[in-house]
Amino acid sequence: MFTTSKRNAKFEFVRVIAMVLVLFYYITKAFPLNDGLNHSGLVFSVFSVFYKLAAPLFLLLCGRFALNLDFSNKSLKEFYFKKMVYILIPMLFFMTFQYFLDFTDNINDFNFFSFLPFLTAAYNNLHYWFMYDALFYILSAPILSLAFKDISDRGVISFVSIGLIYSICYFYIPLIPEAGFSYSNQFGKLIFYFFLGGVSDRFTNIIGKKKLYIAGAVSFIVVVLQTRILESYTERYDASPFYVIFTLALYIFLTSLYKEGNKYTDKTLLFLGKYSFYVCMIQGILMKRIVDYGILPTDNFWLFVSEGTAIVLVASVVLSVLIDTIIFRFLRICLYHLFSVYNNIK
Repeated sequence: MFTTSKRNAKFEFVRVIAMVLVLFYYITKAFPLNDGLNHSGLVFSVFSVFYKLAAPLFLLLCGRFALNLDFSNKSLKEFYFKKMVYILIPMLFFMTFQYFLDFTDNINDFNFFSFLPFLTAAYNNLHYWFMYDALFYILSAPILSLAFKDISDRGVISFVSIGLIYSICYFYIPLIPEAGFSYSNQFGKLIFYFFLGGVSDRFTNIIGKKKLYIAGAVSFIVVVLQTRILESYTERYDASPFYVIFTLALYIFLTSLYKEGNKYTDKTLLFLGKYSFYVCMIQGILMKRIVDYGILPTDNFWLFVSEGTAIVLVASVVLSVLIDTIIFRFLRICLYHLFSVYNNIK
């Protein structure tokens, strides 16, 4: 028998914000004149702090749930089966779908030996770039959660401190001429967000929300200044320890901001949160076509970004629901049945 976990609207609120920020980020990069990414003024410095929040927020959420699961009464086979059904298979489906749609002229041109490296390497530079990292973190949760289960308050503080020290080294050491510190390793900077999500509630309770919010506000100012002073480092500011603190404070603030109780908003958030993964997977396919079709105003960066985000969001949600209903739901039923038969045979 499969167990289900009740989803919480306040966390789905953060998930939906992260989903919208994914679209916001990629529609910004799709602006044809690209001058929306080259402004050096204060407005763009503030804007740039927010438009890369999506992956850190998603990983904080993943860590918060994955590292706090109680696996003592949970089947590991069921856990890994669900991750295969709900994450791995859809991920590979959308990757394959985009490969045939955007990278082959004819289905007869398919070559497995070029397709396989494409899935494992070429997508690192597209919107699936962090999926393999995130998938590894999630699949490691049954083992990693044991380390977080009985950690003391002092252990939580020590862990967060070590992570921030690592972030300091990761971000600032490469500023020294001819020095480096895991400069190109995405794993190095993203994994801390996942682990931080696992201890986020306890860390907040230990230091208090007020202190965290103050630290987050100060960190926000520092990050804005960094984007103005270290212009060549703008694309790496999410590795900054100050960005980590700001993101954590914002995450806690958002989960505290939303109050459950309105059945309409709760249902809307639960609905959008349910399809957020599919939306993030499919948005690149739709965005390319919407931008190429020329329906967005290319003479105004802000209109282009806002209208593009709204259009891609609606189209991605609709297509996600259709694909889930037509393909994934049937596939889940078949796989669940096979899994149940396998368990009964065992």
